[in-house]
Amino acid sequence: MNGNGLARSSISCSIRSVIDKLPPRSAAASAAAAAAAAAGAAAVARLPPPTAGSNSNSSSSMNGGGHHHHRHSGACCRGEEEEEEDDEDEVQPRQPDSSSSSSSGTMLRGAGILATADGRRKGGREGGEEEEDEFGPGPEGERLRRMSAAVRTLLECVGEDPDRDGLRSTPLRMAKALLYCTKGYEQTVQGVVGGAVFEEDHSEMVVVKDINVFSMCEHHMVPFMGKVHIGYIPRSKVLGLSKMARIAEMYARRLQIQERLTKQIAQAINEAIQPLGVAVVIEAT
Repeated sequence: MNGNGLARSSISCSIRSVIDKLPPRSAAASAAAAAAAAAGAAAVARLPPPTAGSNSNSSSSMNGGGHHHHRHSGACCRGEEEEEEDDEDEVQPRQPDSSSSSSSGTMLRGAGILATADGRRKGGREGGEEEEDEFGPGPEGERLRRMSAAVRTLLECVGEDPDRDGLRSTPLRMAKALLYCTKGYEQTVQGVVGGAVFEEDHSEMVVVKDINVFSMCEHHMVPFMGKVHIGYIPRSKVLGLSKMARIAEMYARRLQIQERLTKQIAQAINEAIQPLGVAVVIEAT
């Protein structure tokens, strides 16, 4: 028996079972029910004959189609979720990795360095903040700035271009060199000698020879250099030998003339140890 025959017999049995379960009726009601059952059986008999394999195809179509649709629906759902995640990825800015961040920082720093170099190359006074950093903070930086400006003016007055390659840093260099050659103005005998004074029962002459000195003539601010020889006779104190050279250097690092330099060295030693006598000789050109 094929699938359609089973369906017909199943429907007829269902109709009969329903009629049998009805409570007892009158003869007229029973006749009506029998007529209805006959009409239902006739309707079932008028169904079209099934084709071969239609039941299995229909069943597989329903089952397979349902499963296929379910799988397709799941794929669609997953696709929508993936699309939403892709959209979120597009909306959210991409975080740079450490390498890109460091290279960006290097580029910025490089740009700043190039800008500073360009500013100095184009004009000697451009890039004020960078030059202030070179001068340093506080009164010392202000002094260097003023001295550099003065040297710059001198270069311009002699017909030079202070912004050319060879002279671009000359004003600041000359300012620092001049401060070094005159650093003796900021020193004192007490600071130079310190604790290098010793009680000693010695009465023989102490001589230190060939102390190299370098100074600048106060008349033309041109250098002169030479050697200093110092001798003294102790009273009850002696001075560290290196301190005599330090005293000579302190006074030499000022604008000087040889006569005053000789006198100042002798007076400093006399102030430090109160010797019986002191002598100073300078040979300089």
